[in-house]
Amino acid sequence: MSKLTKFLRQLKVRRLRRSIDPRHMLRRRLADYVLDYGFEIGDFSGGAPVIRFFGAGKLKVGKYSSIAEGATFVIAGEHPTDTVTSYMLGYSFPEGGMSPENRGLRGPDIVLGSDVWIASNALIRSGVTIGDGAVVGLGAVVIDDIPPYSVVVGNPARVISKRFPNEMIAELLELRWWDLPPAQVESLRALLEGRDIEAFLVACRQCRGLPPKDRAQPQSPPKRLAVVAPSDRAPESPRTHDARRPGPWTEAAISSWCVSYLATLMDVPAERIDVNMTFEKRSTSRSRRTRSPTTPRSPPWRAISRIASMRTRAPDDAWRG
Repeated sequence: MSKLTKFLRQLKVRRLRRSIDPRHMLRRRLADYVLDYGFEIGDFSGGAPVIRFFGAGKLKVGKYSSIAEGATFVIAGEHPTDTVTSYMLGYSFPEGGMSPENRGLRGPDIVLGSDVWIASNALIRSGVTIGDGAVVGLGAVVIDDIPPYSVVVGNPARVISKRFPNEMIAELLELRWWDLPPAQVESLRALLEGRDIEAFLVACRQCRGLPPKDRAQPQSPPKRLAVVAPSDRAPESPRTHDARRPGPWTEAAISSWCVSYLATLMDVPAERIDVNMTFEKRSTSRSRRTRSPTTPRSPPWRAISRIASMRTRAPDDAWRG
């Protein structure tokens, strides 16, 4: 390129920049790429990206997108990796020209939707499509497509969250607020910069002339009912004894159980335990005595509790002798 040709090109780019509205910052900044390679930059998008362009492909950016300084877009320039060497020998041996494989150092376009935020030092590979409303984190390396309204970070970039629930995302993509006239967008500025998404959707539908959308009220969770397992035991009447205190009709079974329990507790043979032994409390001391026919017999469970308490106080020889 001669000096005259270079000067005329710079003059043309300068005139194009002056003709672009200053509010379309990104288009003004990339005016030379728009003029020479047909980059498509939407209205009101801004930023200071680094363009690594290798003569093929385009960068397409929607409206109201933000690209931080240092974000890099690599358009084409991919070396072949299925050949013996990935080096372009045409540079070292120009007489043979560039081989068809290396001549194809190109890649598909990079497409950014509207309302996209690219943070600093992020790298976007050729052929990637970033959906509307997506957020690319600091230093992320984007090699795959990003769904709308997703937040990605890391190397390689991965989705860590969504900005809004799926129902709201679907409605935002349907309304496409970025396609509204600038005057209507300015009227919605307070809602756009706020956090009341429901209010914004209602106002945006009014600007679009659409009827209000029926929103289902969140239903309260059903009350949990207590489920009682069926019991084989017949229901007790109010006048029956407590289930924890067996009545005299189960005395034989309780006595047998008491003998086994006392034998284990006192470490003595079961035949040495007198099932007819009873205890009663006297004002002076506790002693063993023979039950008279008129003396009511104390229930076996009381004998167990008293023997267990005496077992903790008496030496072992007292029970074995």
